[in-house]
Amino acid sequence: MKLNDSQGKSPKAAPAYSNYSRPGEAYDPLAHQPQPGPAIRGADKTGKSSIGQDTPAGGKAVALPRRDKARRDVGQKAERAGRPAQWVIAVCLVVLVGLLLWMLYSAASGISGLFSPGAYYTTPPSGTFSVVSVVGTIQSSANDAYTTNASSYQHSDTVSHIKALAENDGNTGILLYMNTGGGGVYESDEVYLALMDYKEKTGRPVWAYMANTCASGGYYICAAADHITANRNTTTGSIGVYIALTDTSGLYEKLGIESVLVRSGDNKGVGTSGVPITEEQRAVYQSVVDEAYEQFIALVAEGREMPLDTVRQLADGRIYTGLQAHDLGLVDEITDWDTVLEAFKEETGAEPFYPSFNRQSRIAKLIGGIFSELPKSDAEAMLDAAEALPSGVPMALYDPALG
Repeated sequence: MKLNDSQGKSPKAAPAYSNYSRPGEAYDPLAHQPQPGPAIRGADKTGKSSIGQDTPAGGKAVALPRRDKARRDVGQKAERAGRPAQWVIAVCLVVLVGLLLWMLYSAASGISGLFSPGAYYTTPPSGTFSVVSVVGTIQSSANDAYTTNASSYQHSDTVSHIKALAENDGNTGILLYMNTGGGGVYESDEVYLALMDYKEKTGRPVWAYMANTCASGGYYICAAADHITANRNTTTGSIGVYIALTDTSGLYEKLGIESVLVRSGDNKGVGTSGVPITEEQRAVYQSVVDEAYEQFIALVAEGREMPLDTVRQLADGRIYTGLQAHDLGLVDEITDWDTVLEAFKEETGAEPFYPSFNRQSRIAKLIGGIFSELPKSDAEAMLDAAEALPSGVPMALYDPALG
């Protein structure tokens, strides 16, 4: 009987490494890794081969299967390719750390700047005249210069600056830049008196330029100027005073709301919303308005060297253009800002100084900007509306809605 070739023969020793699985098994490359065997070419005496495999010293070289050689080559290429990437990452880390340190240093050296005043400087160099800007509603507020609206008129700083100039020997004059519809009689009079005191103490010139609008309380201040100029399209005039009150009693009645006012006298709490005023109370308010009005036209007559009766005829609350005011004697010259600035330089022989009263910090600007963009609740809207209601104080203010 003929035996198969495999029968009767001594089985061959299994190879140290096989690239194939047993019959019926899927090939698993991880289960068929090169096993330690005879030394391959390039092995040193310790048995360390050139490709990093430990083999017995003095062993015979054996070639790796093509698949494993390819995997080895791919790994080496990946390792070499990764080295430049590691350098790039290292450089980026160094740059980021340096940037972080710089930011920390800047924050440490300038942290106070987040809370410190902005551009706030009021002491002029010697040999200059001061350009005092009155822009916006002439009124004071609790926060004044710290308001989130840095461009608004800052009353206390303006008055203080004018008073300080009267004691400054290096100052040569004041040039007023006016762009305002006026404001409170009290605040307008404070600026006027500060300017008159400045002139009396120093004898230096005070000029005024009317920009877009210079009406009511704005003209009140200009009455202290030695020379008044205006743009031909300026809105001015509105010489007069008013007190505004809001009577919501009719609305309360429709809503079924009763306003209760407990007071010490009949004329206490006059003007309270929801309580109509009596004729006697109206007369009280009228007397306050009349007194402020007479004061207003008196200083205009003095400043413009005009008869009081003439000013009274002009001061019925109406507005005038710059040209009309010039024809009526309320303005000396029709010109523009640049021309006035150059003329005042020649008048004083000095250069202009522009004071800044912006004490608003950068953090305040940031917070104010954020809150201004936030939507308001119904309660906040009602509070804003209440604050916008007439205050019951004498106003020298030009309001297009009121005149």
